[in-house]
Amino acid sequence: MKSILFKKISAVTFAVALAVFTTQTFAAQLDGDEMKKWNAVKKKVIESNPALKDEYDKLKDMTDTKARFAARNKIDEKVRELMIKADPAIKPLAEKRLSK
Repeated sequence: MKSILFKKISAVTFAVALAVFTTQTFAAQLDGDEMKKWNAVKKKVIESNPALKDEYDKLKDMTDTKARFAARNKIDEKVRELMIKADPAIKPLAEKRLSK
């Protein structure tokens, strides 16, 4: 029982650490104004595409960390493409975020 609980806690801890690391890495690449613009466009795109929100919500139920990470990357890629279509001025920020 302890072993199973430890494995679950370890998986959750790893997922949280990965999310924090990823967010900090991206956040460090964009300054405050760039991040505000990025978040505003992202919010607009997700709100105008309910299917994307549903895809993000499905991630919460995934227990396989690798599969969740891969699925999140695919969704993020779709969102980036839609963000650039919605606001072409965001393209340099997308490139900057992916540069490191």
